[in-house]
Amino acid sequence: MKISERLKTISKYIIPNSITADIGTDHGYLIKYLLDENKIKKGFACDLNKKPLAYAERNLSEYINSGKAELRLGSGLRPLKKEDNIQCVVIAGMGGKLMAEILEDSKDYLQNLTRIILAPNVNWERVREYVTNNGWKIIDEDLVLEDNKFYPVIIFEKGESKKLTKGELFFGPLLIQKKHSLLDKFIEFEKNKLLKNISRMEKSKNPETKAAIEKQLENWEEMSRCFNES
Repeated sequence: MKISERLKTISKYIIPNSITADIGTDHGYLIKYLLDENKIKKGFACDLNKKPLAYAERNLSEYINSGKAELRLGSGLRPLKKEDNIQCVVIAGMGGKLMAEILEDSKDYLQNLTRIILAPNVNWERVREYVTNNGWKIIDEDLVLEDNKFYPVIIFEKGESKKLTKGELFFGPLLIQKKHSLLDKFIEFEKNKLLKNISRMEKSKNPETKAAIEKQLENWEEMSRCFNES
C-alpha cells in the first residue's frame, strides 16, 4: 500500500509489535500500513466523525474481521479504554494547539501509554511545551518535507525534560542536536515566511505596525540563539 512520506516516517517510530491507536485516523491508512508491514500486533483507528471511520472500515475490513483492528468513534483519546492495553498513540494531521487540548482532556489515560507520537501541521511549539511540561520527554524527532510544507514528527516517552528554549520549542531540540538534513531548509523557509509577513505589514498605515514588526524580529532573534549554542 502506498502511503504519504509523513505517515511512512511516523511508522518508523512505532513500538514494534505493539498495540497502537491512531487518533484522527481519517481513512485508516496508517493502521493499515502498520498491519500490512507486520509492525504492530493490533491497531485502533479512532475518529470524531462517522464518515472517515466508514472509509477506514472499508480499508481495514480484513483486519477488523481477524480481530487485529478496531474502529472507535469519539473525540480524541476518549474512545480508548485501559483494558485495550494500548502502548503507543499517534496523533497527526492537526494543529499543535488542538493536540495539546486532546492530551489535556485525557491526562489520566496518558499514564497507561509507553509512547506518544505527534506530527502537528502548525503550532508544533505548543505541543513540545505542553508535553514536556507534563511528565514526558522528547526521545527522538524527525522532519518531513511534503507538498512544500514541513512537518515535524515528535516522539515522547515518560521522563523528566529540561526546560526548552524558545528556539528549541520551535525548531526541535533533537533536530538541532542531530543537525537534521532538512533543518537548514526549514529555517530558511520560516525566515522567508517571516520576512514576507513583515513586508506586508510595512505597507500598513497602522501606527502599531512598527512595534509589531520589532516584536517579530526580536522573537526570531531569540529563537535563532539556539543555533549559536548548539
